[in-house]
Amino acid sequence: MATTITRLPVQVNLVLYEGDDFTFMVTVKNSAGQPVDLTGATARAQIRANIQAPAVIGTFTPTIDAAAGIIWLHLTDSVSTTLPTNGVWDVELDRGGDITTLAAGTISLVADVTR
Repeated sequence: MATTITRLPVQVNLVLYEGDDFTFMVTVKNSAGQPVDLTGATARAQIRANIQAPAVIGTFTPTIDAAAGIIWLHLTDSVSTTLPTNGVWDVELDRGGDITTLAAGTISLVADVTR
């Protein structure tokens, strides 16, 4: 009998309000549930219209709290204003060339009223 080992990102679907800032955190933990030290790590998170789209249509600004194992991702109001109604996103962690996609999913925008 075959064994399958899978390491896929956590599915996280985002629903945002157009024209608003949006910030959320991703906590990186080891198998024992303890925060991973992210000293020296970098992160990047992009939004595209679909998985195959070559163009990046939005970028989250990451801030890392290394000791706590937390990556804060911030999307500015000026970026959320330009996004289409639907898209896809993910966040990658780079630890010295070891790349791990931590979370990925869809992104949906709700139209704002006050402009």
